[in-house]
Amino acid sequence: MPAGFFIPYEDNLDWHIDGGYIRMESGNGWFTAPVVFPCLPSVTVESLTLYAWDTNAGNDVRVKLFRTRPDKEIEQEMAYIFTGGTTIDVGEFVDGGINFPVVWPSQRVYL
Repeated sequence: MPAGFFIPYEDNLDWHIDGGYIRMESGNGWFTAPVVFPCLPSVTVESLTLYAWDTNAGNDVRVKLFRTRPDKEIEQEMAYIFTGGTTIDVGEFVDGGINFPVVWPSQRVYL
């Protein structure tokens, strides 16, 4: 999913989207993006992969995958990845231990 799909979760953030990535100029920020699966009876999520450029060991890039069921007010965390204090140009981070991996048409998924 490209960076352009994400929107800020809160106002007054010092950030911008430049090409294929989101860059924070200062501070921290939260962004969300919907995940849309093909119209199938169900989808099984097998893993979540994050490609991140994190050159600041003091802050991490973090991604959580959630599934929701708005009509029942249910939200469940499916996966969580973070860069863990690395200082690399671009890294690949994978979470293969997906909780609640099956997504049904009545549920919605977002990052």
